[in-house]
Amino acid sequence: MTHDNTGPVISKFKSLGATRIHNPRQPVFTIDHDVQNKTAKNLQKYASIEAFGRTHGIDFYGAGRGIGHQVLVEEGYAFPHTLVVASDSHSNMYGGVGCVGTPVVRTDAAALWATGKTWWQVPRMIKVELMGKLAPGVTGKDIIVALCGLFNKDEVLNAAIEFHGDGIEMLGIDERLAVANMTTEWGALAGVFPVDEPLLDWYKKAVDKMTLRTFSGASSSLPPPPEHPRLNEGRLNSIRSSPIRPDNGAEYSSHLTLDLSTLVPYVSGPNSVKVATALPKLAQDNIKINKAYLVSCTNARASDLKAAAQVVKGRKVAPGVEFYIAAASSKVQAEVEKSGDWGALLSAGAKPLPAGCGPCIGLGTGLLEPGEVGISATNRNYKGRMGSPQAQAYLASPAVVAASAIRGVICGPDSLDLNALPQNERPVFTSSTPNTIPGASTSASPAEPLVDGFPRSFGGPIMFAPQDNLNTDGIYPGKYTYQDDITLERQAEVVMENYDPAFAKNVAEVRSSGKTAVLVSGYNFGTGSSREQAATALKAAGVPLVIAGSFGDIFKRNSINNGLVCMECPELVADLTEKYAKSGARGNGGVDGELTVQPGWELDVDMQSGKIEVKQGGKVLREYQTRPVGPSVQELWLRSPNRTKASPQTNMYSYALLAALAAPAMAQEVNTTYITGLLGALNGLGLTSLVSVASSIANNTNGTALLAQLSQGNKTVFAPNNEAFGRVPQNVSSNTDLLTSILSYHIVEGHYNASDFAREPNHTIVRTYLTNPSLVNLEGGRGQVLVIERDDGNDNDVKILFADDDVDVQRTTGYENLIVHVVDDVLTPPGTISETARQEDDFSQLAGALQTTNLIAPLEAIKGVTIFAPTNDAFQAALAALGSQAQNTSVISSVLANHVINGTTVYSSALTSQNFVSAGGQGFSFSSNSSGTYVTSGSASARITRADIPIRNGVIHRIDRVLANTESNPDAAASAASSQASVAATATSIPGQPNSPSNVPSASGSANASIRTAVAFPSGAIFSVLAAGMGALIGGMLVL
Repeated sequence: MTHDNTGPVISKFKSLGATRIHNPRQPVFTIDHDVQNKTAKNLQKYASIEAFGRTHGIDFYGAGRGIGHQVLVEEGYAFPHTLVVASDSHSNMYGGVGCVGTPVVRTDAAALWATGKTWWQVPRMIKVELMGKLAPGVTGKDIIVALCGLFNKDEVLNAAIEFHGDGIEMLGIDERLAVANMTTEWGALAGVFPVDEPLLDWYKKAVDKMTLRTFSGASSSLPPPPEHPRLNEGRLNSIRSSPIRPDNGAEYSSHLTLDLSTLVPYVSGPNSVKVATALPKLAQDNIKINKAYLVSCTNARASDLKAAAQVVKGRKVAPGVEFYIAAASSKVQAEVEKSGDWGALLSAGAKPLPAGCGPCIGLGTGLLEPGEVGISATNRNYKGRMGSPQAQAYLASPAVVAASAIRGVICGPDSLDLNALPQNERPVFTSSTPNTIPGASTSASPAEPLVDGFPRSFGGPIMFAPQDNLNTDGIYPGKYTYQDDITLERQAEVVMENYDPAFAKNVAEVRSSGKTAVLVSGYNFGTGSSREQAATALKAAGVPLVIAGSFGDIFKRNSINNGLVCMECPELVADLTEKYAKSGARGNGGVDGELTVQPGWELDVDMQSGKIEVKQGGKVLREYQTRPVGPSVQELWLRSPNRTKASPQTNMYSYALLAALAAPAMAQEVNTTYITGLLGALNGLGLTSLVSVASSIANNTNGTALLAQLSQGNKTVFAPNNEAFGRVPQNVSSNTDLLTSILSYHIVEGHYNASDFAREPNHTIVRTYLTNPSLVNLEGGRGQVLVIERDDGNDNDVKILFADDDVDVQRTTGYENLIVHVVDDVLTPPGTISETARQEDDFSQLAGALQTTNLIAPLEAIKGVTIFAPTNDAFQAALAALGSQAQNTSVISSVLANHVINGTTVYSSALTSQNFVSAGGQGFSFSSNSSGTYVTSGSASARITRADIPIRNGVIHRIDRVLANTESNPDAAASAASSQASVAATATSIPGQPNSPSNVPSASGSANASIRTAVAFPSGAIFSVLAAGMGALIGGMLVL
């Protein structure tokens, strides 16, 4: 079932690419939350939901029919021995009729529509035994209020409850529904009552009523059948004949008991279901109220309204008190109107509201104002839920709510004989755990493999909220929940508003400093409703990670689906509490009264091992251990929308950027919203130096063009961290033309996750956007390449290879159309041949030989060159073999010419698949075996020991021997160069546009794909130098 949140679920469904509902009989739409809202916008929203339902043949119940949970029970969707889920936290209510009801969230609902399936982590099972008989005046609502207050240490957190005991038989079905409904607030995923004779009799009466009238079916496009499709004799008989009961001797994680005969009426609050006080004691405080509520799916059924009517009959609501009533459904209202109970309530001065959620969710008329006190028969009294965070809310049974409305103070009805109630100070209850469930381990957890693209670490300054049970109303106020068009920016502005109004501002300040905040809080964090925005608002504000003692399961589910990482670390929570919480206990803010404490600690979480380091001033204070998130959660994080979406706050970096982008010439080229969001996301990752550099190039014409390219199609960006930019010389960082070129060397067309890079010794070679002719001189004006490999033993160890050093990828994330790899150094465009030879120690002999033969300048003038470069040891061996000829520069020039492919950059994969002629006119041949790839010129062969070292105008392959071929054929060399120049004429890239990237294994492996390199050879300078030496050569082959 989905309700007013159906609109966002429809959007999610469509975003999946789905066009057809997997099973139209599975979903049900009910409109119930904001039914008092008669604006054109809201009515259009409801009409759109109904239209979608009709199109797909989905049952739809419009505004006024009632609260969805009540409708699902009345119409037989929630039925014994079935499983029913809803995108609402109070799906637990279905357990009152022997149906396993449990909540899902919006993303789950969309997936269910598309596939018919969803997921759960199987919960622990808890047996709750209700024994004895309730005293007169004590109700099912008192049972669940007492259970929440007595067992208030997360005893049932994220568990499934089975109710047992002889006390159940005496409970009416409406009372069972109320108890099951509030197992949500107790912390459970489900609370299921047995299918017994009282329940079957209740259904028999409901089926009998159906035979006496023509039921009103849902407004789907399907015609109503001759009998009710779900509430009928056949289905009821099937339940009777095939009962489902627990196995004899079934084991449970815990066994809780409550003696109902010792229970008195209980009141919950203020502002917490974990606090419950016996009514006789609380009534002595004479607490004045301003508003009373008899509404919601918990206690607005016919028996509830009857109980309240009996209390108020012949009396009036107290002066200064407003008493609001709403039936759970139109069917209930018709029943109580007929019985006279509705009229009795109205005569007493109660104010009617339409069947729906209304004030329970903080929508519509009658909300609590600052300083007011309210008492309600609803299920949730979290601060700010029913109105102002400065109000106080209590929960009680319908009779107590009605009596309080009449008297103006919290009290019981006159009919309640306090002397006849149990006189014990507290009810009798017990708790036992036969098989202790282990808590969070303080020892090292097994390392989890990291999925390609998932960050290796999360970290940042700690923001500590010293509060247990920090609920979804505190995280994201209900009044915003059904504003379907609310932006992430607005969500970030109101996050934690009901808990700490200063939180959003403080998080924004952390982000503006270039860091991301880590929120740490107490136990049962995120308890409460299923609103997805509790997770998305924290993400939007720039909180990528929440650490708590424990989490509410629905919040955790929303977080997993939306890419907010949640981890449990009770030891860290305890240390923060001891040092920074007021009086060393959670619940009263920080030591200085602040609701969110910023202790000046930073933490870093190793996502593979789960190790947490807490630091202050760079010094590690303590290490903690938590359980790493598993691969499934990592996969969902990678697929989550806007997983690094920026905070909407306008940070300092953006002002200059926005001013530059506002210029008319630039506004037509650059998607300013996209760029501002991207820089905000990078800022949120702590990449403030990169943000500053990117902002500085906005006033540069080429920089603007580069920024404009980013939003066009899929791209991969390599993002240097702050330390990397700290090593950039001042004369470079102040040159916007040079910075633009350097940044262009960090951008690649297409998507490349870590898993897309070839494992060593193979390489993936990708072309970047760097085409500046002063920094790259490849054939056809092509972009310079990056050479990348992935460690053979570690999928997440990715390196970018250069002549003198490697650059490591630290973590991977994403933004809209981009994959972003954070790297530990600035990617410096490759140098010239001579510069590279000087950088690579093993090429010093080569550099000397090129210098001696005056070949450096001609080689560096070629657009596209491939050089097979012997190592120093190889040169020493060759020179020793040459003897006196080693002094003959003509001989050395001839040999060197046969190490060069002129006018073509040939990366390793293409070596064995094509024929090439050297600058000396000799053919190259290539072969591969288990020991590597070999290059042969004449009869001289060498093994390629390192392939694909990029240089400004081509590539170098390091070899272990000199190709001592002294033969020359100038005509063949010239012909080859002419042929390659012809190819270049048809294969030249468009200037400024890099070629499509390809995976290119090194010479020691087989090719996945090859880069087709075009040839541009505008000059024959090298031949003029080589010709002189070649003319004097003694023919023949020098074999070393």
